[in-house]
Amino acid sequence: LWEFDDNGLMRRREASINDRPIRAEDRRFHWDAPGPRPADHPGLIDSPE
Repeated sequence: LWEFDDNGLMRRREASINDRPIRAEDRRFHWDAPGPRPADHPGLIDSPE
């Protein structure tokens, strides 16, 4: 997801980049892996910042 302002500058970017590990306390999504996101779990747009 990329969003740009009226000047063409990027104001939001969400990407799946796996070059650095995510600390447990920084994780925003919690479900058993591997597997898809549970159907009743909110997506990125619906989750709190």
